[in-house]
Amino acid sequence: MKSSKEPDVVGEDLDPKKQYTIIGKLISHKLLPVYIGERLVVVPKESGYQGSSDEIVLRMNQDKTDAFITKEGVAVNFDGERPDSAQANAFGSGTHPTTQMALSILGETICQDDTVIDLGTGTGVLSIYAAKLGAGSVLGVDVDEVAIEIARDNIKMNGVESIVSVETGSLDVVKNRYNSRNLPCDLADILVVNLITRIILELLDDNLTSVIKTKGTMILTGIQLEEYEKVREKLDRLGHSIIERREQGDWCAVVVKPMDEEEP
Repeated sequence: MKSSKEPDVVGEDLDPKKQYTIIGKLISHKLLPVYIGERLVVVPKESGYQGSSDEIVLRMNQDKTDAFITKEGVAVNFDGERPDSAQANAFGSGTHPTTQMALSILGETICQDDTVIDLGTGTGVLSIYAAKLGAGSVLGVDVDEVAIEIARDNIKMNGVESIVSVETGSLDVVKNRYNSRNLPCDLADILVVNLITRIILELLDDNLTSVIKTKGTMILTGIQLEEYEKVREKLDRLGHSIIERREQGDWCAVVVKPMDEEEP
């Protein structure tokens, strides 16, 4: 018999610092759906949850995703121990605050047939959601081969393989992909980067903004609150400004536009 302390669904009213650990344990071991925002539901592949007509259900392979990145950038599992190399990199079930903020922003930002680049795609949850929202083309990139392998399985399981492609690598893969086809680099309507602050700053130094259309939108998440000013100052020097900031727990996500394209 199910304990009265075990809820059927875990929502967003929990303390943000506890939410990921609690939801992570439940979604991995009890196969419960996780609601993010008003429409998105993330479930493990084994779940029989079908969802209602107005919900977007993402099925994710959870087998190697019982790990998350601490504020110090260290991968740990839910017992606070260092996982193996596969777990340490292949996380991304949609339950971490940084991913949840990016998912919410994507749901409010994306337009039909948009081109989306997902840098640090992990297991592909953001790329898959973008496709479900109507993106015309999505490219997911991650430096970890295990994550890319799992992402491909998730993409196929969600039926979006005609829209989403994933490759191993980083920003260089994005640039080379378009340059090899004699296309301009700035093809992304939306660029979402779900990485730690240090790497985000390094990518900005490597001309990250060059892969976005002139009126495109950049979503940066994985930023620690105490390092927000570093990111803001870097963007300011590059001629981009933050038009929206969201916080959850110790993390924040920002929506970025070129300064001359700021919304009134």
